Amino acid sequence: MLQDQIAQRLKERNMLIQVVIGPRQIGKTTSLKAALAGRGIYHTADYPAPLPHTEIEKWWKEALDHAFALT
Repeated sequence: MLQDQIAQRLKERNMLIQVVIGPRQIGKTTSLKAALAGRGIYHTADYPAPLPHTEIEKWWKEALDHAFALT
């Protein structure tokens, strides 16, 4: 089950960023949010037009800040 796979990956020591890709409407977002259970940070890049690199850089910094706050 996708949710179980995501939960297992989130238990890894170096879980800074996880990317979940796949066909539309198969439960990626639902599974990811259930596996996160309110922990961590969630962003989606599912937009009609590509996001500017500055948005991805902002997410990366947010993930780093969050990871260092946990240590």
